[in-house]
Amino acid sequence: MPAAMTSEVPGYIDTAVLAFHVFTITKLMDMEYNGSEVYQKETYKEWPVIHSTFSFIQQLDKKFGNGKSML
Repeated sequence: MPAAMTSEVPGYIDTAVLAFHVFTITKLMDMEYNGSEVYQKETYKEWPVIHSTFSFIQQLDKKFGNGKSML
């Protein structure tokens, strides 16, 4: 299995990384975030988050279909 597909973090025991994309809809605006969290196993069933990072994705004003034909 490729390294990107495993649930292990190279060089660390009982550590996992979760990366995700969040899309929220509010009355004021729609927002998108990328996030990642690092978990470290402490006991049999406890995996607390030891690090979190969130970044706002700024939307670009794109206008499709109004450009010149490339053919």
